[in-house]
Amino acid sequence: MSDENKNITPVSDPFLNSVDNIKAEDIISSSPETKRRLSVYELLRFFLIAVFLTVFIVSVCILADRVFDYGEADELYDHMADIWNSDEFVFQNPYGEVAYSDKDAMASCTPDFEAAQSLDGTFEGNIEQGSVESPEMVAVKAKLNALRIQNGDLAGWISIDNTIIDYPVVHGEDNSYYLTHAFDHTYSVAGTIFLDYRNSNNFQENYNTIIYGHNLSVGTMFSDLDKFFTKSFFNKNKTISVYTESGIYVYEVFNVSKVNVNLDYIRTYFKTPNDFVEFAYEMKAHSIYKTDTQFNSNDRILTLSTCTNAHNSAERYCVQAKLVEVIR
Repeated sequence: MSDENKNITPVSDPFLNSVDNIKAEDIISSSPETKRRLSVYELLRFFLIAVFLTVFIVSVCILADRVFDYGEADELYDHMADIWNSDEFVFQNPYGEVAYSDKDAMASCTPDFEAAQSLDGTFEGNIEQGSVESPEMVAVKAKLNALRIQNGDLAGWISIDNTIIDYPVVHGEDNSYYLTHAFDHTYSVAGTIFLDYRNSNNFQENYNTIIYGHNLSVGTMFSDLDKFFTKSFFNKNKTISVYTESGIYVYEVFNVSKVNVNLDYIRTYFKTPNDFVEFAYEMKAHSIYKTDTQFNSNDRILTLSTCTNAHNSAERYCVQAKLVEVIR
């Protein structure tokens, strides 16, 4: 060692001295538990972010698929409505365009149904009967036969003025298939307007003809039934028309109500004619509007049913109407 270094006096610095005294184990954190807690917290946070992100992506995909489904259903039923409301006998079917003349329409019609009768073999109700094979009925049969090429379950067509309701009505083997299938049998959350499977296609044979449809948030199918809950609309739009092979049935609304599914408003069987009359008056009493509608054992009613889209899944919109005219 040089003489210079010998003359250097050691510095008494606490920090430098502490560094000299550091051991290997002192470098390790003295609070490992704190680090573990932070790691678990971070892991949980990333896990939740991943879950929320996954839920969001799946929800967007489901929503997009549903919107696409609704769009396809709208396109299908809009096309069918254009056909139905056309003044020309031209229809689109799997075999190409078919043009129906008056003669073709007559040839394609099924034989006339005999005058409808009640279940006890008589019909004396105050129903205004139209002429046999009226021009309007000829057109209806031609259109129904053309559309039936696409779906043999076609039972008729329902139309309510000043609403979106202008759709084909099908008649399936149960009350579930057409909840999730379109008129062309493709899967669809929009479904199809359908007749209760327990009913007859000849509406005048049914004391209570029941037709179901979805209440869609996009404003299609039976969503416009809620318009009847506006009094001004009800006062101006009480007529419901159903076009079938057996006749054009014209109904007048007498009951607009929200009902619980436990209420047996979709009855199709009645022990006696008087049992039906009591049922009709009971349903009339549920209406939010008062009408002077009267019933007898020869009357027939129509029930339209859809969900309310409310939090109560057991609640339904019920619109019922009495048969007042049959056009043949």
